[in-house]
Amino acid sequence: MSTRYRVFAMLAAAALLFRWEPGIFLNFSRNGNVTWSGWLPVFFALGALVRPSDVRWLLAMYAGIAVDVFVTAPAVPNHYLLTLCLGAGVWAAAIGGVYRLGRLPTGEELIADVAGPLRAAVAVFYLFTGVWKSNTGFVDPTWSCGAASWARLVAQFGFLPDGEGLRYGVMAFTLALEYIGPVLLLVPTTRAAAATVFVLFHGVLALDLVQNYQNFSWAMVPALTLFLPDDAWDRAAERFPRLEVALRYGQLNLLFGHLALLVVAWFSRLTMPSFTVMPHQQVRWLVAVVCFWGLFGGFAMVAWASRASRAWVGGGAPGWLAVAMVLLNGVSPLIGLKNRNSWQMYSNVRIEAHASNHWFLPPSLDVFGLQRDLVEVLESDDRELLLETRERGLQMTWWDFRVWLHEHPNTRVTYVRGGERYQIRSPSELPAPPPWLLRKVVWFRPVGEAVARQCQW
Repeated sequence: MSTRYRVFAMLAAAALLFRWEPGIFLNFSRNGNVTWSGWLPVFFALGALVRPSDVRWLLAMYAGIAVDVFVTAPAVPNHYLLTLCLGAGVWAAAIGGVYRLGRLPTGEELIADVAGPLRAAVAVFYLFTGVWKSNTGFVDPTWSCGAASWARLVAQFGFLPDGEGLRYGVMAFTLALEYIGPVLLLVPTTRAAAATVFVLFHGVLALDLVQNYQNFSWAMVPALTLFLPDDAWDRAAERFPRLEVALRYGQLNLLFGHLALLVVAWFSRLTMPSFTVMPHQQVRWLVAVVCFWGLFGGFAMVAWASRASRAWVGGGAPGWLAVAMVLLNGVSPLIGLKNRNSWQMYSNVRIEAHASNHWFLPPSLDVFGLQRDLVEVLESDDRELLLETRERGLQMTWWDFRVWLHEHPNTRVTYVRGGERYQIRSPSELPAPPPWLLRKVVWFRPVGEAVARQCQW
């Protein structure tokens, strides 16, 4: 049995389950981008925790994630979209293995084939997150998402130091890590150490109860384990004879911990049907944080035990699909396909057809002309629409405005488009929405200066 594959599968399943909001499932609400379609990957993730050595459970989980992403698109969080890209790489490697071997690859064969491409995809992803933060908004402590993140931690943990200088330090460290870290992740002699630092970084992010960064943090952990030497677990087992017992103990804790969270969520629904208070959220956060920091200790231990190793496998060609998907999604703001969930979460970046606050990237090429076609909302009976646009001095693309009206058909609104004033007073006057399938891909932020002063995923 491949310990390396088993750990990857366990952590991939745990990451999916820690994304899962039991209360939202039980309430059948679309809040948090979680719907009925999330049950499919959840079921297979539980199976992967029960039998992490069985490749079929992991492949089924990634297939379930693909279905879930398709249902919830375009409003898919960055970490979940990245999980889809990595899962596509795993599936491509599995299909390539079937073609090459005449059977489904074993866990060790699969992970050996896909490790190299997934490492490259993760490094490219981190580089994009750094590039998008290279803008005037992110280095302004008044608006910076990095400074705001530290402020939330200070509010949550009163003993933490604070001050303008420290917040500048947080911003600088984040930029340095996301620019230099990807390079160190790809250099054989620094990979394991750099991955350990990233796990520590995500451990700190996971402490933020308000923003719930733990979803992102957990999603990165299984991929970061691939930056350990290929024989890391074997070398660690030689130094720590009870490592296998510890892994088994962690597997059972993750499995029964999630079942316990489901019970707490169910009890919450029975006692508080309005869900104005969600105790299971606090319990879930506590469980996730404790597990994550235990995980960091284990990760650091294995990295230390295998620090002299140089065992690496490059990987097969099919798995490079993951890198292609990460690259395509990352450059979407530059070509004007979309400027949301393109790895620029919480970056303060503003890339539009006529404006850019980036240090070295110009405004969007707007190849399809979608960002130049703007709508200014003047009046509306939809308070949410006004808060999203007029109240913040922002406009919407005609594309997203039509999507909004399609999802809120009873909206009455007065707007300006192309210098002409229009009024919609009934559903019969609604413009036709964009094609359904394209709405799953194309997605823009509101347009205007205020975009750089807010933190959105």
